[in-house]
Amino acid sequence: MQFQLTAKGEMTVVNESVMVETSPKLNVPLTLLRPIAQHAFMTNLRGLANLAERWSDSEAPQ
Repeated sequence: MQFQLTAKGEMTVVNESVMVETSPKLNVPLTLLRPIAQHAFMTNLRGLANLAERWSDSEAPQ
């Protein structure tokens, strides 16, 4: 997974990209990977939100 953060006015846009190798070794259908990727995205997004909230109370690191 790769995340890209882009400033858009007063907001930040978060884009998620999931790269999956299409080798024959992949024994899991991509339809099963989708909920796993969504869960991972939400987990990381919550962590990012917590970090941003802490920074809003103090000066963000340079």
